[in-house]
Amino acid sequence: MESEPLPPLVIAAVQGDESAWRELVRVVGPAVLAYARAQGSRDPDDILGDVLTGLVRSIGTFHGDLGGFKAWAVRVAHSRIVDERRRATRRPALSMAEPPEPRLADFAEDLVGSAWVEEALSDLLPLHRDVLLLRVIAGLSADETAEIVGKRPGAVRTIQHRALARLRERLAVDPVTDGRHGSVPQVR
Repeated sequence: MESEPLPPLVIAAVQGDESAWRELVRVVGPAVLAYARAQGSRDPDDILGDVLTGLVRSIGTFHGDLGGFKAWAVRVAHSRIVDERRRATRRPALSMAEPPEPRLADFAEDLVGSAWVEEALSDLLPLHRDVLLLRVIAGLSADETAEIVGKRPGAVRTIQHRALARLRERLAVDPVTDGRHGSVPQVR
């Protein structure tokens, strides 16, 4: 199987063109930041910086189109977030203050405008949440997501389907009655 030719933007970046790098950052930056925030990273900007540094160092090894470049950047971000979580469990914070809660509100407000989105996503299994965030927030394909989470594309689609079904079930709760599907309790 032949590899796809590199897009002109990536070729220019490989050759050191600063404007090409700025454009690549504009293309991948929002997806990486949104994914890092959604995953509860303590410092999404730091994750983005690590990702960009990694991309600069290894851009000569990249093969594919611009969509593949974006997927590559999110895959690197995913690895950095996993590393961040491992470090956090090995070296707990020294401060006595409560650690900040992972916040999905940064982008959830744009999607729905409500904090309950964060709660609904936190109710999902970690793999289900990862798949949804990679597919919906980062905008990756099932193939790209499968490569990141170590599953087959069909499994990613199944996981996404189950996660969305769980969200639908969770969001079907009527906030007034706290009952499923808007059922109203009988008053006697």
